[in-house]
Amino acid sequence: MKRFLCIALFFFLSLATGFGYVADTVEKDPCEGSKALSYKHPYLKKADALFDQGKRDQAFELYEIAADKLEKEENWQGLIRARNMVGQKYLALRELDTTLAILQNNLELINDKLGANHMEEARALSMIGVCYDMDGKIEQSLNVHSQALNLNLKLYGEYHMDVAKNYIDIGTMYQFANQPLNAERYLLKATEIIEILGCDVSLSAADNYYNLATTYRKQEDLEKAVIFGERTLAIINSIETIPLLFKTNALELLGNVAHDLKEYDKSLQYKNRAINALVKQKSLTAPERRSLANYMDGIGPVYTKIAKYDSAYFFLNRALAIYLQSDVDRYRISLVYLNLGINYTHLSQFDSAYFYLSRSLAIRERLLGSKHPDTSHSLRYLGNLHLDTDNLDSALYYYHKAVIAGTTENFQDHDVYSNPSRNSLITSDGHLIRALWKKGHCLIQIYDLTKDLKNLEVAMDCFKLGFEILDENQKLYEQEGSTLFMSRDFYGIFEEALEVSFQLYLLTNNLGHFKQAFQVMEKSKARILLETNQQLRNRKQMGVPDSVIHYENELKYRLASFKQQLEAETQKGTPNPNVIKELQEKIFLTTSDQDQYKRSIAQAYPAYDESQSSGLLEVRDIQKKLSKENSTLISYFWGDRAIYMITLGHNGKGFYKMSVDSVETMSRGFLNHLLQGPQFLNQDEQFHDFTSIAYSLNQKLLRGIMPHGKQKLIIAADGLLRFIPFEALVMEKPEINAARYEALKYAIRYFPISYVYSANLWAMEDSQQVKELQALGFSHAGMSEDQDESSELPGTADEIEVLKNQIKGLYFSGAEATKQHFIDHAQDYDVIHLAIHGISDSTSHLNNRLLFRGSKGRGIELLYTHELYNLRLNSRLAVLSACESGIGKNYRGEGVYSISRAFSYAGCPTTVMSLWRISDKTTPVILEQFYRQILKGEDVDQALRLAKLSYLKENKGNMAHPSLWAAMVVHGGTNSLVKRSNRYLLLSLFAAVIIVLLVRRNWKQSS
Repeated sequence: MKRFLCIALFFFLSLATGFGYVADTVEKDPCEGSKALSYKHPYLKKADALFDQGKRDQAFELYEIAADKLEKEENWQGLIRARNMVGQKYLALRELDTTLAILQNNLELINDKLGANHMEEARALSMIGVCYDMDGKIEQSLNVHSQALNLNLKLYGEYHMDVAKNYIDIGTMYQFANQPLNAERYLLKATEIIEILGCDVSLSAADNYYNLATTYRKQEDLEKAVIFGERTLAIINSIETIPLLFKTNALELLGNVAHDLKEYDKSLQYKNRAINALVKQKSLTAPERRSLANYMDGIGPVYTKIAKYDSAYFFLNRALAIYLQSDVDRYRISLVYLNLGINYTHLSQFDSAYFYLSRSLAIRERLLGSKHPDTSHSLRYLGNLHLDTDNLDSALYYYHKAVIAGTTENFQDHDVYSNPSRNSLITSDGHLIRALWKKGHCLIQIYDLTKDLKNLEVAMDCFKLGFEILDENQKLYEQEGSTLFMSRDFYGIFEEALEVSFQLYLLTNNLGHFKQAFQVMEKSKARILLETNQQLRNRKQMGVPDSVIHYENELKYRLASFKQQLEAETQKGTPNPNVIKELQEKIFLTTSDQDQYKRSIAQAYPAYDESQSSGLLEVRDIQKKLSKENSTLISYFWGDRAIYMITLGHNGKGFYKMSVDSVETMSRGFLNHLLQGPQFLNQDEQFHDFTSIAYSLNQKLLRGIMPHGKQKLIIAADGLLRFIPFEALVMEKPEINAARYEALKYAIRYFPISYVYSANLWAMEDSQQVKELQALGFSHAGMSEDQDESSELPGTADEIEVLKNQIKGLYFSGAEATKQHFIDHAQDYDVIHLAIHGISDSTSHLNNRLLFRGSKGRGIELLYTHELYNLRLNSRLAVLSACESGIGKNYRGEGVYSISRAFSYAGCPTTVMSLWRISDKTTPVILEQFYRQILKGEDVDQALRLAKLSYLKENKGNMAHPSLWAAMVVHGGTNSLVKRSNRYLLLSLFAAVIIVLLVRRNWKQSS
């Protein structure tokens, strides 16, 4: 929502609530501020009544008549109030010179006749501030609004609605000044006052929440923008008599946020509702007509996104016609020119596109100057136009100008191969990230033609600056959804940066480019999970009490729970609007609690904000730990055009690039074999096909990896590779044709293999061992979510018996395997073993769940993964033999939101999870050997490896098919859980002594 929609909302808030009356009576309604004070005079009484009835034009005529009469009677209080209302009339008509003349004369009259510090002075100052803003004089506007705030603080103290309105005004001005962090600070202060006064369902509250939603949208904190936008609309819908523009502006805002989220159908629904609400009116006021044009201009880009270019053209031209017929700000015309230019670019009508984009830029440079995000926006699209027409030099010129326009005054260098310093970045602006990204992209294309390495080096500088802004932005986000969207939206910049690093490393063999590529790959992985773990560790070091951390987790849990319920309700065939409204309110209130908590905790613990991120480890730090643990890390990045692979270990390093199409085809074929399992028809043909795919995929994914001693492999997968068990890759081409799966040279024969979300998360894991493990176990609850008894897994009882026989602990099965027992005891045990049903949703991370028995053994009870947010697990290992515990919705830049990931989030460093539905007959066999090796002191990855090798040794033919043994994988840390028993060492020494004695005796006898 651009600035003049915000101003329109301010107008109508003012018109709806009035600016109050002058008198000595006591305030009755704190939510109306000084309106509750009434100045009794017959000349004003009728005008006030008409104003309250919404008959503005008639009311303003009477205020002007009243002003003449009151001046003749020298009734200065009445005159000043009447003139303030007349000034409000001309403000609504956008006659700014007339408005300023009236209000400034009023200020002189107030000081002359009423003295300093009068409430009418504060009202006049507030309107003058709006005048300056509408005239583009932001600094003067902020100055005057600050004067009004200071005056109201003297008159009323902190907690008064007029003071809250001043904070809203100042916050709105900071929005227009492109300072969203300052805007948020003032608007949140207004929120605090409004809520303390109990006025959170008032027009002032709606105005405040609207502006907060706009601010969060500018920060690209889109989930929060949705929450506050929906709250605005809910308040407006709850008030019976309200100007129509309040509702339509809120609908337009939500449509804009949906557009940003790429939810185009939802965006069209909101925007069409706003347009239709105005079109249905018999006649429109001037502000309503301007707003209708704004909405038509706003819906055009949505139609462009969905390739309905004719519809976009229709609405954009209607908007332009209205603008040109009215006294509208030229900025709005620049916006419709920009959108027309973009639409023509998509139609490949480049002359028309250049005409409109150039006109948009000319207006913006004249109105906003050469240093403004919106100027940068127009320049970037001119760059896109030249890029589409293969005019690379011109494209680079415009992209570089877009970068200059998006930075501070410190950067003015017009050399296209220069870049701003970190100090020149405006870190809250997504336009600048996109300008830097596009400039880097253009430089790559120029390098392809010229082969001048300078282009790649400057392109990499562009991407690194973009990462700086991304990092700063993501630190501000409290809502997980906003971080996920930004990671997805800017995923391409990581791929471009990796391509540049790959080319530079290939051409120069400079180790710095390899390190650079590794850092880029790490930045693209599991940022939320990494920052959560870093925050927890840092806060504990700062001495933040566990109760404080627990409350923060409780808020996260509540918010995720309400979102999950809302998602479930909206997906029903006939959603209940009352339930949706109630859940949206709960989400808003919980978000407000988070904001308040953040402010209060920052005051109590000044170093708290420093815990937001500790940065990424250097390559040498990762390599040092890899050498210590005799491990090789293989990290992947799955892009749109290529897959990149980095290997790092004590034996060296590697950097590779692969085709997406070939790897995807082989990966899907490999997974199909695993998911289908052994077939009894055409067994030899199936065996040959599987071994061919598994060997070819190994040649791609494990290239350069050779067996070496007791070397371990640590896989940081990406994309489709996250669902691949590397253990089942075939490392040597078989010479056998019969279906002998047990004879294949699987990777598991050569390496213990584990999986991690990122190298930094892996490096954070601490090695903790105990003398004796304690386990918490649950066997299958007995029925599926639809209570189908046929879904019982009898083998799960065997799993628990296996565990019972080896590890002491607490075990629940059958009717005792309840959710409440899990919640009560989950934090108290070293090992958690869940042999129960799990359901993963590949479309929503909010819907992954485990199935426990209901209370008293009746039915089922679901434990959603977000419920683990409120648990801080002390367990070192979670074994989730539940179906599909390792799969879920895959988010670019974050990874798979699986049941297993939720345990990592809750503090469990290591999980053994399943990648597909597995047999409940083979699982107990493998897990028995697994736990036996764990108790011997083996590392977790080695323990699972030995258990699988044992299975392969005992089973032949189809029973050795990888679908039966490869699904269970280790994720996270792999260090041994128990101290190796001295008993085994003594037995080994004893055996060695016996052998030596026997050898000596035999030697003597032979002599």
